Amino acid sequence: MIDSLNLGKYIYSQLTSSDELKELVGKKIYPLVADNDVKFPFIVYKRLSLESNGCKDGYYKDIAEFEINIITDRYAQGIEIANVVRGLLERQKSQYGEMEISDSELSFASEEYNEGFVQTLQFRMNILKY
Repeated sequence: MIDSLNLGKYIYSQLTSSDELKELVGKKIYPLVADNDVKFPFIVYKRLSLESNGCKDGYYKDIAEFEINIITDRYAQGIEIANVVRGLLERQKSQYGEMEISDSELSFASEEYNEGFVQTLQFRMNILKY
């Protein structure tokens, strides 16, 4: 079995490893929901789906989709942060714990205003057992 349910830990480690992103949002990176009193800007991430792929010899990879929401009070700042996040997660091949992450690509992006400017990035990636 691949430990793909821990994908959130990988995402958090990638985002918090960037000095550039720390300058833009500090430590305000949250799974699923942000703290009630958090100030702009901040990031919320979540896993959208996880599909296990196997063959007669067992599992060989999982395909995961996850979403990153960048919430700001200034539109241009949201775009800047979204570009940094994209650079940290897209087309990266890395090992995290027992997972090998590969073929990470941006599959969807949108924007909206909901009590702040929201830039949404969705990624799809392959996860192999290392």
